[in-house]
Amino acid sequence: MLLTVIAVAVGLLLGRLSGGGFDRLGSTPIRFPFLMAIGLIVPALAERFDWPATNFIIVVALLAVVAFAGANMHMVGMGVVLVGITMNLAPILANGAMPVDPEALTSAGLASAEQLPTIELTAPRRLEQPGDKLTFLGDIIPLGITDQVLSFGDLVLLFGI
Repeated sequence: MLLTVIAVAVGLLLGRLSGGGFDRLGSTPIRFPFLMAIGLIVPALAERFDWPATNFIIVVALLAVVAFAGANMHMVGMGVVLVGITMNLAPILANGAMPVDPEALTSAGLASAEQLPTIELTAPRRLEQPGDKLTFLGDIIPLGITDQVLSFGDLVLLFGI
């Protein structure tokens, strides 16, 4: 969440420095905003309440964000957001969950090597397993500053935001 706030702040700053203003913000049509709301609210609720079929629910929410981004391609950065979400969705669909590199967890200081066998990750994440597909798109980038492990899709998504 912190990285999203930073991405929005940097985007606003760069837009302002390049001559942009807030006066056009209200005139930009946003199509199907309820899809974005679904994409933001549903995963948070699913993780908080540990619903059955949480991964499926989160995939549906991510598909809602894909639809939102596709419907709003007229907005600057939305194509990049669409690519980032798709990069995150691909390993989840291929494996049933987002594979997380155990070494990235230890590098980010989120777990010790001894804790890895018992660590529980929030949906739709799980520790990388032998045979997982598209692991290079999984959560493999340790970011100790924010206590997170990110995927390349996350980085692309933040850039789009």
